[in-house]
Amino acid sequence: MVTTNPSVRRLLRVVRALGPLAERVVFIGGAVAPLLHTHPVMMLARQTKDVDGVVASLGYAEFEAFSEALRSRLFRHVATAGAHAYRWASPDGDLFDLIPTGSHLGGTANSI
Repeated sequence: MVTTNPSVRRLLRVVRALGPLAERVVFIGGAVAPLLHTHPVMMLARQTKDVDGVVASLGYAEFEAFSEALRSRLFRHVATAGAHAYRWASPDGDLFDLIPTGSHLGGTANSI
């Protein structure tokens, strides 16, 4: 698929960089919006600066193992002021916000 939409191109670069890990990620947010639009007027969706995704994890240790797998694929954790705890940068420098889901500390189902 050839696309001129910068958000979709960013999404494709992140998916390629993830390799087999991409099968565990559900991509959400503005980067996927252009793929969901069927009306030509809607193809002018706002560009995004990052790619958002969620990954299911049964516990903190499982998410940490996934994080290590990201590092092995040359993703780096972005720990700068103003960045949230789950921001990554792909090998190409694309921002990738990956949120863990699950009933554990840091998971989206946690009520703490």
